[in-house]
Amino acid sequence: MYPFQSDDALRCKWDGNVLEYVKLADEGEHKELQYWRCKYPCPMAVREYVYAKQSFYEESTGFFSISNSVESATDVEVPTRPGRSHRVSSYLTATRIFDKTDSDSSQPQVMLVQICQEESGVSASMVNMTLKKGLWSFVQTQDRALRNAVASASFRILPPPPPGKTP
Repeated sequence: MYPFQSDDALRCKWDGNVLEYVKLADEGEHKELQYWRCKYPCPMAVREYVYAKQSFYEESTGFFSISNSVESATDVEVPTRPGRSHRVSSYLTATRIFDKTDSDSSQPQVMLVQICQEESGVSASMVNMTLKKGLWSFVQTQDRALRNAVASASFRILPPPPPGKTP
């Protein structure tokens, strides 16, 4: 699950909502500055995100990834695109992946927990409509993509960052 969840270039292949992804800068081991441009259901405008993504791994607690919005990216050029779009100014996503092996099961299990907060600049009813239209189909698409990636001979298994290693 870790290599799939942390491979941003792979996400661009399976997630039809991603219009553009640019790795703006490496800011240390397992820390990047990123630009994402994503489409949302009508009538919402395209969303643009600039955030720092940091990942770390602890053997006892699992993999963590935190993406936090960056108001102004200094020393890097952030893409500007024509057309209707909204630059999201406040964004935070925290992801945790950990082993969840049930003593009654012989199969290893993994649990992914993700918490997102975004100041989208739209009304609560519009956010509600967008979640109803897009969230479940996104989860289903992500699940299919993960299963296809694992079954693919070209999928490369990357180890998580070394235990105790934080950028």
